[in-house]
Amino acid sequence: MADETYVNVPGVNADAQKLAGAVRNFQGSLAELKAALQADDKCWSDDEIGAEFEKNYKPAADKLTEGLEKTGTNLLQVAEKVLPDSARMLEEQDDYNAQDVRAAAADLYQESPPETKS
Repeated sequence: MADETYVNVPGVNADAQKLAGAVRNFQGSLAELKAALQADDKCWSDDEIGAEFEKNYKPAADKLTEGLEKTGTNLLQVAEKVLPDSARMLEEQDDYNAQDVRAAAADLYQESPPETKS
């Protein structure tokens, strides 16, 4: 027999909302970082050393901020869609399975199944 699995749907939804709030804070901080980086763009010299610095720094900074943006977008999707949908689907499947068990028990005992919640 399988181990029991329990999902606290309201708890999952509450934690998902907390995660979404944290991600939005992260995205706000990232926007501030990008604005600061943009404001400081080309703050290095125009000489050979400055050109070499820009060649190495700019692509790395752009790649990092792009990766952080994607991380924020993905985490927000998990918080707003994946977690709530997963909890809801598990609860619906559990209700469906419970209805089947009640119906099987009723058939076994030749009775009408008890009322079930929807």
